[in-house]
Amino acid sequence: MRLDNPKFREAEHFLSVMNKDWSSPAFQHNLSAFLSALMSSVEHNKLVCKDPRFKDWYHNATQTYLKRKELVELREFRRKEVHLKGAPSWQEVTVVFPVDKPVHGMSWSINLGAPATAEETSDLPEEIGPRGEVRKRYVWDVPGNPDVLELCRKGLSTIREMMMEYSRMQFRD
Repeated sequence: MRLDNPKFREAEHFLSVMNKDWSSPAFQHNLSAFLSALMSSVEHNKLVCKDPRFKDWYHNATQTYLKRKELVELREFRRKEVHLKGAPSWQEVTVVFPVDKPVHGMSWSINLGAPATAEETSDLPEEIGPRGEVRKRYVWDVPGNPDVLELCRKGLSTIREMMMEYSRMQFRD
């Protein structure tokens, strides 16, 4: 089901761009646009209607969806990015080597401008073998160093649930 909420669709767009392009400063700009669109998509003034059921639904939805950990964290990140100095972020790259094979003098390239691809993992030198792996994350410098994209995906999924429930209510204006 496609949600008829322009701000939600805008958030989906910016998340898809973020998933493909980690180059700086583009990633930070797209992240800011994503956070703004996502939070704007569920503002009371964007959803309000005269249907007598709306008030109770919105109250319950804010308790059910908007208080989930991922949305609390995303709102706080947005607040810091918009109104304060912001939290530094960086790319974290982990290369996992099998413990049963020695690794000597090998090299390969890792693209820091995008998430890990299947090719990057499959192009690992033969000496590493099939159990080698490349993992990349874009992380925020806050407690727990959360993965930015994972948190954004969870936030978008939570808002999608809320907006689908809103659609199912078929509020009358």
